[in-house]
Amino acid sequence: MWYYLDDQGKVQGKFSSKEMDEWNEEGFFYPTLMVAYEIADTMEDFVPLIIYENHPGIFLQLKFTR
Repeated sequence: MWYYLDDQGKVQGKFSSKEMDEWNEEGFFYPTLMVAYEIADTMEDFVPLIIYENHPGIFLQLKFTR
């Protein structure tokens, strides 16, 4: 599951990888948006989306790694 910090710094989530990928493809996210994912009830640190800029479909890929 995915989370992001909105413009007020509030955590928004849980969102599926599919939802996040669709919103990203539609241009709703910006490079400095802080995102984090959760696997097995462990939430990773928030990082700027730009870190993943060279990984199209990143929201669909990361759900399988750890």
